[in-house]
Amino acid sequence: MQASFAQADAETLYAQMRPDQRTAIALEFVRCLQLGGDPAAEQFMAQAEQVSAADEKVEVIGGALVTPRLLTAQQAAAVHRYTYDHHPDCFTHVMQHPLTQAVLAAPGDPPAQE
Repeated sequence: MQASFAQADAETLYAQMRPDQRTAIALEFVRCLQLGGDPAAEQFMAQAEQVSAADEKVEVIGGALVTPRLLTAQQAAAVHRYTYDHHPDCFTHVMQHPLTQAVLAAPGDPPAQE
């Protein structure tokens, strides 16, 4: 699956992942873009916030109400493609990140039970 991570059909790749998995990887791309000062990072975050504002699912975590920011496969793929095209060094960094490696090893698998 690692070889397909850099290929153009990112949407299919992210569709195979759980929403939390694809969101975690996409947010790693956004974090890398933010560190590089790329203004597109803010646009991607704004899109994620619009989705969470439209999502009526709310959780109580530590007494606070939290709306989850889970990205769609299309949104994650957009961040993926943008980073691949504009910041190949950032793309490589995220691809080699332990989180990404773990997700690529078991996309869509249920989370480990404690």
